Amino acid sequence: MTLPGGWRRGLCLALLLTSVPAIACSGPTVAPTPRPVAPGAPASAAASAPAVPSSLPVVAARAPASSVGAPAEPPAVAGLRAYWVGHATVLVAMGDKWIITDPNFSDRVGLLARRKVTPGIDLAAIPPVSWILVSHGHFDHLDKRSLKRLSPTAAVATPPGVARFVPKGRFKEVVSLGEWQSVERDGVRVTAVPVKHGDGRYGVDGAFRRGSHTGFVVEYQGLALFFAGDTAYHDRHFKEIGRRFRVDVALVPIGPVGIAPVRGIMRTRHADPADALRILEDVGARWMIPIHHGTFFTGGRRELDALEVAVRKRPVGNRVKLLQPGEAFTLPGAAGAPPSRPAVYQ
Repeated sequence: MTLPGGWRRGLCLALLLTSVPAIACSGPTVAPTPRPVAPGAPASAAASAPAVPSSLPVVAARAPASSVGAPAEPPAVAGLRAYWVGHATVLVAMGDKWIITDPNFSDRVGLLARRKVTPGIDLAAIPPVSWILVSHGHFDHLDKRSLKRLSPTAAVATPPGVARFVPKGRFKEVVSLGEWQSVERDGVRVTAVPVKHGDGRYGVDGAFRRGSHTGFVVEYQGLALFFAGDTAYHDRHFKEIGRRFRVDVALVPIGPVGIAPVRGIMRTRHADPADALRILEDVGARWMIPIHHGTFFTGGRRELDALEVAVRKRPVGNRVKLLQPGEAFTLPGAAGAPPSRPAVYQ
């Protein structure tokens, strides 16, 4: 039986709920563009990235001070710089430390979906990182091929039951953290915080791997980064995060939005742009960087169109910093500076 294109895409999106990696979803694939060889260098051909609505300015890429081909140096003083690589992968410099979230530089997620845009940063240019944050075991968030190519000196933080999927013997330390548990290494404090998503890795194992998904808050030099991983909206969870932490930058998923027939199902585990802004409001972050869109499962403007509508409706919309792959948002500031609430885009 041949399904219409819209229903075929809807079925593919629905499969994300169980993370089944055995079905290939056909559809147009945007030709990848050359990757920048160093963090902060923008892609040379913007045609491969989703078009950005005119009312959602993209933060201009900050080119590194070092020469092209060498990784950018992290700020010498307290500050934060975040590069969106694609999907849920963000490379973050906090002071003199590097952190990376759900690293995925692969061309496919199992057999389920093909990458629609080349990663914004070349994996070979990633500097040695202090922490790798893995939010859960789904194939688009825990990619073994990418993990095997990252610095073995990194520490890896996972939720319970997920450490077993991290390549054995690769990293100096793998830490499993339950809700509100923290670990501190070399001044960097990582705390697992509750979010709302699915469990397991292979779909069926989600029935017995309960509690195997998480978000993280990373604190260093007076700054706090919130990484939501993959999540639906949950008012108690995010309001409690806002009470416990003073978040500077939040990395929040805005997709997949899905088509109408499957949206109700998708929303039980995935935030759409309107939900993402509620998360931003609840955690009280100074800025939000949208993630988890336009990379694997959907392309084009679906999430961006929905984001454009959402930011017009909610007062926190002016704190959204939309990046294209390889672009960076820089948050300068001294340690301990009180959060601001600017009313216009930076």
